Amino acid sequence: MSKLISKFYKSLNKRIIFLKKVININSQGIDNNLYFRNYYQWILKYDTLTKRKYDTINKEINQIGTRPLISIILNVRNPTIIFINKTVNYLKSQLYPYWELCIPIDHSTDIQIHHLLEMNVMADSRIKYSLLPKHINSSTTLNFTLDSASGDYTVLLGKDDLLTPDALYWIALEIIKHPDSALIYSDEDIVNENNQRCNPYFKCDFNYSLFLTHNMIGNCAAYKTNILKEIGGLLVGLEQEQNYDLGLRITEQLDYSRIYHIPKVLYHRRNRVDNSGLAEDENSINHMSALKAVNEHLLRINISAYAEPAPEASGMNRIRYRLPSQPPSVDIIILTRDKPALLHNCIQSILDKTTYPCYSITIIDNGSIEKETFDLFTLLNNQPRISVIRDDSEFNYSKLNNQAVIRSGAEFVCLMNNDIEIITGDWLEEMVGHGLQKNVGAVGARLWYPNKTLQHGGIILGIKGVAGHAFKNIEQGQSGYYHRACLQQEFSAVTAACMLVHKHHYINVGGLDEINLTIAFNDVDFCLKLREKGLRNLWTPYAEMYHHESASRGSENTKEKKSRIKKEIMFMKQKWAKELELDPAYNPNLTFESEDFSLSWPPREVN
Repeated sequence: MSKLISKFYKSLNKRIIFLKKVININSQGIDNNLYFRNYYQWILKYDTLTKRKYDTINKEINQIGTRPLISIILNVRNPTIIFINKTVNYLKSQLYPYWELCIPIDHSTDIQIHHLLEMNVMADSRIKYSLLPKHINSSTTLNFTLDSASGDYTVLLGKDDLLTPDALYWIALEIIKHPDSALIYSDEDIVNENNQRCNPYFKCDFNYSLFLTHNMIGNCAAYKTNILKEIGGLLVGLEQEQNYDLGLRITEQLDYSRIYHIPKVLYHRRNRVDNSGLAEDENSINHMSALKAVNEHLLRINISAYAEPAPEASGMNRIRYRLPSQPPSVDIIILTRDKPALLHNCIQSILDKTTYPCYSITIIDNGSIEKETFDLFTLLNNQPRISVIRDDSEFNYSKLNNQAVIRSGAEFVCLMNNDIEIITGDWLEEMVGHGLQKNVGAVGARLWYPNKTLQHGGIILGIKGVAGHAFKNIEQGQSGYYHRACLQQEFSAVTAACMLVHKHHYINVGGLDEINLTIAFNDVDFCLKLREKGLRNLWTPYAEMYHHESASRGSENTKEKKSRIKKEIMFMKQKWAKELELDPAYNPNLTFESEDFSLSWPPREVN
């Protein structure tokens, strides 16, 4: 054992020296990338297996009572001698020792490989291999090997996947903490052609809508073995995206609460990468296979929708939901006070561009005094879709909206600011399509400032104390961290500047808070109440609008307004303290200091 420990530390010291050298290299173009340099510094500071961490993990392994067995299936047909030796040595360096390695071998494989495997089996009972029948494809190969797996959980290890030395320890710990878990996945990064770690994908917790756009679970997930066998393993015909298809089929059998995410980089993908951080081998053939996997999944679960290529993210998917022949009615509720030019622009953009057939507009006038405003109301009242309601009570955003929703006879309500200007004509088809899906609460839109920088891309909890807008101020054409600024996905909250929700859900959670959140954060609080009821809040980039933010009511610049916003912040921190610390749509390795998904120094602890 002492020799093994000595060898481990020798290897560890070499790795640290290598990383330090990489950080100081300035001759390579990739090192001029600030995020690349920051990530290596971050690795050295927070993601290096030091002696102290090593000793702590070993101590914990020795103390745990339940020790789940993890089967590693080598997802490589006819591996070479070099690859087998490398994989075996790599697994033997795992801190968690309770694993088995299952290797598929063809009858036609070099006799030397058979001898090598027999030697490994004799030397270590954790290693086993399966002789494959002739003329079977890669999916059948894996399924055949799966039959020999006896572990509680199974990890499929591809030729480009490298587990970190503590990977199986963290997976085992998660299994022990959550014995009901059926699927466990982790963060990942890439080892490039220069053996440098880069492009970390710090993922969110399981996010079904985001999962439909790409395989966010990744290639090195741990699956409950009996469930893996029950669903028949891998399907023939989807070899290019077999892991994605596998994840989709497993989620069909599970409550999402049985899917757990470990917010740590537990494996590296050895791939050449392009500037977006996506592997070059995710080409059009693979993407067609991914689209096929998603479309077959939607068909199996009777969702009237289809997947197509995402227009702003290569290799990613967009889901289009089909509406019923008689689409549900939508009432667009707009609060206003004077600023007739602003309101006219908003209403006219809705009337001119909206292609959805079943909508009405309810304007709540709260305290207007200008003649031009009343002239506009006279014109608008003559429109068959539009009604104007006067309410001169003290301005309370929450109360005014709640009363309008209660009066509405529509199936869906869409809260909208009077400073919104529609861009995409099918914005309501997009939002209603999501709103009709199972367990969906609020649906938010992509809002741009007039200068074509992003104003709203979903709301992240905890940013700057309470909440912030994801990717705020990035320019049009930028896709954000792992394309999350241009993909359909779930967020904990979306802004009420344009928010669609079923009236039943709105009423069921008590609407917006009229007492404690009269102006700010009422939309965040409302979305969290929906989430408490088990509903998913969604954001879509395909309902696009301009937002002339706070143009009607002005900024929070008076003593009274500053006092009120301070009270609202304190209320949110007290009511939602736990939620603000850990947003399932975000990752604790990413910062709370800004909305750009940059690294957190240090990472936030997750209990």
